[in-house]
Amino acid sequence: MALPKLVVFDLDACCWFPEMYMVRRGPPFTKTSENACAASDGEAIKLLGQTRKVWETISNGDEWQDCRVAVASRCDEPDWARQLLKLFTIDDGRSFWQALDDGRLAEIYKGNKKTHLKALKQKTGVAFEDMLFFDDDQENIRHVSELGVVSVLTPEGVTADAWEQGLRRFMEAKLYERRGGAGPGYGKTYSK
Repeated sequence: MALPKLVVFDLDACCWFPEMYMVRRGPPFTKTSENACAASDGEAIKLLGQTRKVWETISNGDEWQDCRVAVASRCDEPDWARQLLKLFTIDDGRSFWQALDDGRLAEIYKGNKKTHLKALKQKTGVAFEDMLFFDDDQENIRHVSELGVVSVLTPEGVTADAWEQGLRRFMEAKLYERRGGAGPGYGKTYSK
């Protein structure tokens, strides 16, 4: 089975909700459960769908040894996002931040997502056609797909369905590529 070498996630409304601009008060954040943290006023920030399980799979699954997880986010409060990534954990006790190579693979700043993905390509050496990208914004999906990255629209966050569709689309793209097709990003978006 063909697997990506880098799986890239948006954060706001893809991995968690509410989006950072919607959070009334910020830090200090406190972890309240496996899938939730609270802002200083008690407002909950919750992981969406199967986000935690998917990050665990990529980080610890035997068949995923050659794959890494990354973040491409343009959230309004990058420092808050970094703090939350340090609080959410996967099963082995490592934080999401640690799963991101101690934050090295976290591109969190304003700008076109193409810029984020190009930076990740530069840092990792992973070709665009070996990446899989998840985002809740159709425009980001369109921009990143233009690079040749298989991209999945996640209007409800990283659900089991979106994850499975992404893996299926990635495998289809690799088969198409081997047969001399236009490449994995071309027309390979998923929307619900």
